[in-house]
Amino acid sequence: MPAALVIALLFLLLGVWLGLRMCSSQFAGVELQAGLVNEAETRAAIERQRAANARLEREIEAARAALQGEICRPAGPLAPFAPPAEGQPPQGQPPQGQAPAGAAPASGGSEQGAAAGGTSEEPEGEPKAPEPAPQQN
Repeated sequence: MPAALVIALLFLLLGVWLGLRMCSSQFAGVELQAGLVNEAETRAAIERQRAANARLEREIEAARAALQGEICRPAGPLAPFAPPAEGQPPQGQPPQGQAPAGAAPASGGSEQGAAAGGTSEEPEGEPKAPEPAPQQN
């Protein structure tokens, strides 16, 4: 049995040696050159990047120029803000001391109703929250 292993090992080594010689003879006749960079494509990419940089520089300069003026005041067809005359509330607000239309009174009404046995519900001006839908199993 050991002689069979020795013969098998010799044939294995012979096959490896022949394979290496065949591969080395094929590679010996080939001149290896590695082209890592395509020069024309690289130059085109550099030019595209330069154009993008120039465009960004123009945008930055335009933004800086826009910030040079008065940026807190509108420059355009808007009319200047005029505060309301004294004694008049701003437009859309009721005069001081008066509640807006449809608002509940600010004092006493709900406390007296609850003490007299009434229910303390939400004021009539505010809508009630919808009740959740019943769950079906």
